Amino acid sequence: MDENTDFSAATQNEEAEVWISTEEKRLIISPIEDITAHSVTRGSRDVTLLGLQFENSEEGEHSTNVLLHRLKLRLEDRNGQWLSAPDRIFSRLAAVKTSNHSIIYAQYHANSMNQNPITLHFSSADTITSLMPDSLSLVVDISKDAKCNNFRITIDSTSWFDVTIERTNGLRPRITDDAGKPISAINLASDYTVILESSLKSTFLNYPNPFGNKGKEETIFTYYLNKNAHIELRIYSLIGELVWKKRFSASEPQGQKGMHDNGNLIPIIWDGRNGNGHRVLNGTYVALLWTNYGETATTKIAVIK
Repeated sequence: MDENTDFSAATQNEEAEVWISTEEKRLIISPIEDITAHSVTRGSRDVTLLGLQFENSEEGEHSTNVLLHRLKLRLEDRNGQWLSAPDRIFSRLAAVKTSNHSIIYAQYHANSMNQNPITLHFSSADTITSLMPDSLSLVVDISKDAKCNNFRITIDSTSWFDVTIERTNGLRPRITDDAGKPISAINLASDYTVILESSLKSTFLNYPNPFGNKGKEETIFTYYLNKNAHIELRIYSLIGELVWKKRFSASEPQGQKGMHDNGNLIPIIWDGRNGNGHRVLNGTYVALLWTNYGETATTKIAVIK
């Protein structure tokens, strides 16, 4: 009732849905293991250096998304020295969806990478839902005249991730470890990547080396092919006994032209067993890689159990 006119006051009934979170939004960031390309050649393209997984901790019907807008990273060499000119190493640097590299969040070419650290501004935010972990990868094209022999990518602080909670006018989630403890220093880093000459002899090696003990049950052979080829890997003892061999055709992934390593084309993996499936003895072995276009390369392997 309107007290001035004694008439019923006009009212309008409206409803609005307001989402209220009863706990602090948390975001867990962790590296994806065994994704870095340990060796590359000049001119290599779409090489994966670092993979990141993001877990939105909130659950429930009204959980909110986290948006990733920008990411800062830096480059350093094996001595820990910052590399002042990324454009002298990379012709392209991009943040892409790990499961589909055609989905590109940010991409920079050499003429826009003249400072270190580098800030990647996403053209559209990466949406991190609570339904499943999200992941992205940092990939590069190596310059044909790269002026560096080794490098790695590092992300030193949680402040280097520009993340906000969706529909909160820029509110930032708390970045934590797996146990839920807030962190500020995050120290994410790729493995070191070595730039090699584009030849079979300079790129044929294996890692880990030595291998064979717990956690290192397999070794990966890296190599560069300058054309599609039929190849054969043979492993011998030091007295010349054939221990294991494996052939691949030019149409198989292992026989394709290019650099073969994690983060590149598929490499060859040996589990330390002989042709009969038995573990070989501790010691040194010689690996020979043969191609049908006449090029061969050798490397030594150490097995320790």
